[in-house]
Amino acid sequence: LAHNPKREPVWTDVYVDPAGQGWMASCIAPVYRNDFLEGVVGLDITVQNIIDQVLNLQLSWKAYAVLVDRQGTLLALPPSGESDWGLRELTDHSYKEAIMQDTFKPDQFNIYKRPDTQALAEDIKSQANGLQALNFAASRKLVAYSQVEETGWTFMVLVDEAEIFREANLLQARFENVGWLMLSGLVVFYLFFFLYLYRKSVRLSSRVAEPLQTLAHTIEAIGKGQYRQEHRSFDVIEIQQTSDGLVLMGERLDDSNRALHEARESLEKLNQDLERRVEKRTSELLVANTSLEKEKSEQARLIDELHETQAQLVQSEKLASLGQLAAGVAHEINNPLSFISSNVTFLRSYTDSLISLINEFEKFASSPEIKEELEALKESYQYDYINEELPDLINDSIEGVRRVKIIVENLREFSHAGNTEWQEVNVNECIESTLSIATNEIKYKAEVDKSLADLPKIYCIPSQINQVLLNLLVNASQAIEEKGVIHIRSYLDKGDVMIEIEDNGVGIPKEVLPKVFDPFFTTKDIGDGTGLGLSISYGIIQAHKGQISVESEQGKGTKFTLRLPIKP
Repeated sequence: LAHNPKREPVWTDVYVDPAGQGWMASCIAPVYRNDFLEGVVGLDITVQNIIDQVLNLQLSWKAYAVLVDRQGTLLALPPSGESDWGLRELTDHSYKEAIMQDTFKPDQFNIYKRPDTQALAEDIKSQANGLQALNFAASRKLVAYSQVEETGWTFMVLVDEAEIFREANLLQARFENVGWLMLSGLVVFYLFFFLYLYRKSVRLSSRVAEPLQTLAHTIEAIGKGQYRQEHRSFDVIEIQQTSDGLVLMGERLDDSNRALHEARESLEKLNQDLERRVEKRTSELLVANTSLEKEKSEQARLIDELHETQAQLVQSEKLASLGQLAAGVAHEINNPLSFISSNVTFLRSYTDSLISLINEFEKFASSPEIKEELEALKESYQYDYINEELPDLINDSIEGVRRVKIIVENLREFSHAGNTEWQEVNVNECIESTLSIATNEIKYKAEVDKSLADLPKIYCIPSQINQVLLNLLVNASQAIEEKGVIHIRSYLDKGDVMIEIEDNGVGIPKEVLPKVFDPFFTTKDIGDGTGLGLSISYGIIQAHKGQISVESEQGKGTKFTLRLPIKP
């Protein structure tokens, strides 16, 4: 039951019968009593018998039949099909070899393993009945096949395609011969017909040619301006009517030409008068338009200068106020800072003297009680603090005061309080002073990589250039999310001073990059920026006749480039 659950008969492949019957195929059917296999019965059929049955079939068009088993092996191949398949039905075999092992037909007899029958084999797999074309080396065959349900074999009938269409081809040739005969008859008929038409047209043309030539001369004369023509008589009514019409048309054309000539002379006089008036008016308009254009251009220039001057005045006032505020803050810090610096210096001197005094006092102490007190003092925490840590603490305080003084001096230098005048400045000094001011903003987020070339001094307003640099440095540090690097470069390019400030921060989205210099536009969160820093920087660089540009790639960083002329 596991191998044959349907209990159906099973057909074998073609094999050599060890008993000497030649090539055979067997059908084996199981015999069950309930679910118990009592035995099997079988039927052996020689291939020769199958071939004889196939050969006895009466087929039209010189067709022949082929029988194929379930595995695609040719069971019966008649002699008429051996040349197409390139095979000979197997008759020789060794019974001794068949006794030792099973002997089956070779792969050349299997349609699934032959290259020229692969398409046919796939069709047989997919459908039980069908029609397929098969190309053999010698000819093209049409194959009709059908599956035998009881055995699973496939019965095929092969016929030469040319044999099927032979009658149709003969009929086609017959029709072609009839067609050529009809075509020849038509050619002869039209040849005589055109000859008749030619002779008739020659006779007709001789009657029409002379009047038509006369009409042609009449038309040519009218075309040359000889509108008045005489009347002529002709035999053909149509030509007579045409001639009378041409004469009448010439007379009317003569009348129209005279009227047109008079109208043209009148129009020429009017046109000359109109041209003089237009020229005069055009000259007046040209003078007025030139004056208006000059006035308009001058007004536009004055308006632009006024806007630029207003913007510079507003910016200068803002920078002056900022410089005064920074200078005031620096001055207020500097007074107590000087006091702290001098006192810390005295405190270090007093501490050194106190430690020396204690050490000297120990040398001259004679009383054991005093010596014990000194030993106890040395072993105490206060003595170690005074002797070791306090000098270092005072030195650190002095160093901190010194650094604060440097920052205050840089702040005062950066602000240039009350100084918004143009002067010669080294740009590298502006970069250094701005970096010292922005140290606290930058040092926790980024490292600064400087590459400053030896540059000539440029003519500028230092406080404004410092403000631009400070804005760009602060923006760069705020764009860095984790520890990053800010590159600052200065160099000469085509006679201009170039400054580049580049970060490896979050970058600016491509769609908003053209708006970064617009007033009140910012990519920061609400409350983190006003959107005026880059706008003010853009105005300052424009006022210095320079250029500021930005390049950015989101996720990789941003680079601002400043181009400043040495003398704007």
